[in-house]
Amino acid sequence: MTYLLAGDATYAEKFLKADQVDGVTYDPAVSLLTLQRIKRFAAQEPVILLPAHDPDAPSRLAGNEILS
Repeated sequence: MTYLLAGDATYAEKFLKADQVDGVTYDPAVSLLTLQRIKRFAAQEPVILLPAHDPDAPSRLAGNEILS
């Protein structure tokens, strides 16, 4: 299992799943590519996603909830 400390790559898991880039990005196309790469990685490896601003991250960590 991989713990992905996503920092500001996405604000929340729901935004990652929706391919929604954050509002403060230098290049939306690069940000979207990053989200897509995270999802491709998670399709090959069990990942617990931990974005810096996601209020649900601590409960996902405690429950070992894998990004699906």
